[in-house]
Amino acid sequence: MKTVFQGVLLFAALLIPLGVDAQMEPPMHSFLRADANTDGTVDLSDAVYTFGWLFLGADMPECLDSVDSNDDGAINITDGIYTLSFLFTGG
Repeated sequence: MKTVFQGVLLFAALLIPLGVDAQMEPPMHSFLRADANTDGTVDLSDAVYTFGWLFLGADMPECLDSVDSNDDGAINITDGIYTLSFLFTGG
């Protein structure tokens, strides 16, 4: 019994430094492309939100990747137009 207890203590002593030095990566959050207002759906309000943010000073979006609806790496007027095209011409 004493040997088992010593084995458990040794195992615990080896694990303690691992927990101190370990660094956790921040969790990856999923997003919906073109869902600019992050309400979970892609609709007309997303294009309006994109244009409002770009040209009228609306609040900054929570997720910039979701605003980049055409996924070209830049957020500009074409993203709002792309969202409208997706909605009204069948994507």
